[in-house]
Amino acid sequence: MKYHDEDFQGACKLFNNILKEEPNNIAIQYYYGISSIEVENYERAEDLFQSIINDNNNLYIEYAQWYLGLTYLINGQTDKAAEQIGSIASNIDHYYNDE
Repeated sequence: MKYHDEDFQGACKLFNNILKEEPNNIAIQYYYGISSIEVENYERAEDLFQSIINDNNNLYIEYAQWYLGLTYLINGQTDKAAEQIGSIASNIDHYYNDE
């Protein structure tokens, strides 16, 4: 698979095509978001991670919250990053709390 081969540009194309057929596929949204970070399409990554978080009923929410914070940080949105990561840090049960 392109994602595992670190062909993130190819993975983005593949994930985009899959989402056309399965727009609510949370796993694809998640990996598409990570691939979007890798190709420096931060706006798309933010949208994908926010969509996962807004769904509010899936196993990827805490991961999406973490990657959304990282996306903000990488993209120079330090205020948003601090708010997002602070929210994670304040939740002792969050998967990424220790990070």
